[in-house]
Amino acid sequence: MLKNSILFFILFNIKIISDYFRLIFEFPAVGGLITSSIFRTVKLIRYVQSFDYFVLACEIFFVLFIIYYTIEEILEVKFICFFN
Repeated sequence: MLKNSILFFILFNIKIISDYFRLIFEFPAVGGLITSSIFRTVKLIRYVQSFDYFVLACEIFFVLFIIYYTIEEILEVKFICFFN
C-alpha cells in the first residue's frame, strides 16, 4: 500500500510571470519516504514584446502551411483514387 501527500501551490506575480510548485511525499508500505518535486515558471501573457509577435507570426505561418499541404494531399489522394 502506498500513501501520498501532495502539496500544490501557486505563487502569482502581478507582472507577467507566475510560478507553481508541486511537492509529493510518498510513504511506501515497507517504510521510508520518497519525495519528488516540480517547480515551473509560467508566462501567463504570451505576446508582450516585439519578438513575441514575431513568434506569433511564425506560429500562424506554420499552421497555415500545415493546413495548405494537408488539403493538397487530400486532393491528390482523391485524384489518384478517381483515375484508378
